[in-house]
Amino acid sequence: MAKQVLVNPYFSFGGTDYTSYMQSLTINYSREEVDATFSQASAGKARLAGLYDWSMDVEMMGDLANGGVNDVIFAAVGTQTAIIAKMAGSTTGVANPKFSGNGTIFSLPQGGRVGELFTLKFTILGSDGVALARAESD
Repeated sequence: MAKQVLVNPYFSFGGTDYTSYMQSLTINYSREEVDATFSQASAGKARLAGLYDWSMDVEMMGDLANGGVNDVIFAAVGTQTAIIAKMAGSTTGVANPKFSGNGTIFSLPQGGRVGELFTLKFTILGSDGVALARAESD
């Protein structure tokens, strides 16, 4: 089994590459659990896979300059935006699939401790009713 160290996650937000700001990236992908138990006589639960859901947890270095990453992300709160993420650089392939979808940021915590790096930590939620796309080629 191949193992990888996360060293260069690629992150595009609204068509702009913010890879150089990335600190961490977690892609969460799931399906809703639907209870399909049909009667009191059942000896156990029956479950079906329901709707897909996805989110991305992102931590980025802050940039408070006019037009910097803070301005862009702050302005996008509550707005559906195109997202592309890869775990190992910008080249898409079998060992580095591209994850893409349209998502929305609803909350934007930003800050840090005195003497430490100023960061943005936020979650992007899939928001267009479409499952997260995974591709091994562009």
